[in-house]
Amino acid sequence: MCDLRSTIFDVRSAAAPRQSAVGFTLVELLVVIAIIVLLLVVGMPAIGTMFASGRVTNAERSVSSAVAGAQAYATRELAVQGGEYRGAAAFFHPDNKVFLVKHTAYDLKKPLYTDIKGVDPVLLSPNIRVYGITRGNQPSVRKPPFAVRFNKYGHLMSRRNPSNPQDLVHYDANQNGTLNLGANVVPAEYENSAAVIGVVVFDVNDFLAAGYAEPTTVQWIDRPDAAYTWIIENGTTLLFNRYSGTVMKEQ
Repeated sequence: MCDLRSTIFDVRSAAAPRQSAVGFTLVELLVVIAIIVLLLVVGMPAIGTMFASGRVTNAERSVSSAVAGAQAYATRELAVQGGEYRGAAAFFHPDNKVFLVKHTAYDLKKPLYTDIKGVDPVLLSPNIRVYGITRGNQPSVRKPPFAVRFNKYGHLMSRRNPSNPQDLVHYDANQNGTLNLGANVVPAEYENSAAVIGVVVFDVNDFLAAGYAEPTTVQWIDRPDAAYTWIIENGTTLLFNRYSGTVMKEQ
């Protein structure tokens, strides 16, 4: 009787499927980790490029919106004491901000521009730079301050070195009707800010990685300077139509 029961138990045990162990061996885990690390190493440059491209694209949209707003506001002819109304502008500030400004007064025959009330400045990413562009006998770019200015008819006005101070944008930050200049003036005010025909948007980290340095002073970078060539070839150029202000994009 015992032999029969033992035989039945042995048969059932043999028929029952064996359960395999669940999990990974140490070698398998190390292989998976190595593959993940390899993918990260290969993919990080592409991910960085993607984020940089996204920052540039966002800056392009912000700049285009600011310029369109300045062009639209410029046609609201306002009464200005002491002279003719000169229009409005998108003022590019050294602090990586874009202010919408309007002509409000004159100081020693210099047209003063102040912030348009109720319009917040456009804040650009710290990694982004926007340089102004002039074209003519000597194509050039420059760091802020500069302005994209429209006259009272909504037409783009561009001058690199105008003899007439009325063709420049003089930024009266505290709106007191006079220019207060100097390193210790807060908020900072600027005079002789050139009016440009367009801007070029680029990632400053790429610029520095290429071995270039940003100018320490406001100056024109002329062609064929190597820094000018890099900025034009690697940045996105936005030119503005003289009559409509429409953005014409060049890559």
